[in-house]
This record gives sequence, C-alpha cells and structure tokens, in this order.
Amino acid sequence: ILIKPLPYPDADRLVGVWQAARQSNATPFLCSPSMYFTYREENRTFEHLGAFSDGGATVTGIGDPEQARIRVVLGGVLQALGVQPMLGRWFSEADHAPQAAGPVFQFGDTVILTHAYWQRKFGGDPGVIGRSMSINSLPTEIVGVMPAGFRFLKMTPVAELLLPVEVGRSRVGLAGFANWQGKGRLK
Repeated sequence: ILIKPLPYPDADRLVGVWQAARQSNATPFLCSPSMYFTYREENRTFEHLGAFSDGGATVTGIGDPEQARIRVVLGGVLQALGVQPMLGRWFSEADHAPQAAGPVFQFGDTVILTHAYWQRKFGGDPGVIGRSMSINSLPTEIVGVMPAGFRFLKMTPVAELLLPVEVGRSRVGLAGFANWQGKGRLK
C-alpha cells in the first residue's frame, strides 16, 4: 500500500492530539477546550499546538449572501501545519483573545480566506487584506489568504474560510465539549 505523505513542511513532526482513559478499552476521544488549555499550559513537547472544528457560516457584504464552509481554529493549529499564508498573516494571540464578557465561545473578528474563495469572491485581488466582510452578521477583517493547493487536512467539502475562535479560559468547564481535533508540531 502506498501512503501519500502529508502536504505540509516537515510532516513527520505533525501529530494528532487525543485523550484516552487509562486501563480502558475505550476509543480515544477528541479534545475539549479545557484539555487544549491544559496541554498548552503544561506543554514541553510541542513547538505549536492548536485545535480545530468545522461548520458553516453566513457571509454577507460581498455579493449575494451565501453559506460558506468554515474551519474554526483555536491556538496555533495553523502554525503547526506550517503553511504560511500567501498574503497577509496567520491569526495572532490577539485574534483568539476573548472579550471581557460574552459567551464561552465566539468567533473572532478576523478571517483567513482559502485561495479558491479569494479567487471566486474577490477575483484574486491582492488588495483584499484589511477589507471587511460580514460573517454571521458580524464585521470581520480579512487578514490572510492561503496559497493555492492548501487544504486543511481532509475536510470534505473543503473549507472556504478559516476563523479564529475566542475561548475564555476562565469560563471553560473542566470537561467541556470534546469535539475539537487537536494538532501539534513537535519541537
């Protein structure tokens, strides 16, 4: 059997992060935000660590309203993959910083476009960085465009937008929802 290597730099350093119960035959389960924070705070193994989930969002303010496939990212998951945006930047810590009040989880006010979405909605305009669009009725600033051929793991259908999620550490319960996939890049 031929196994294709992952299309990321130094792919042998990219690992999945799961939780398993000791002395149990249970299948490992996905990460919860509280697990992510614990791993991040106690980390001595990873150069970059993050988690992600997927879904959909309503996009307005650039042509006809539409539903777009999104990948929601927490922490350094894009840095762990090691693919630099073609234009602009990755999400920063500030993009993930929660507001003083509000829900435990909320989208940040920035977005990174996939190359295909950038071509389709913005005609490949290199001046797209800093422009605004509305995602789920919230103003959102475009901070990056990923290169052609970038695919965020095996998401099907392919993600069109990458959004940071703001998670309040002090508001996350001990377990929380274990529906996030963890990824890390080993040191």
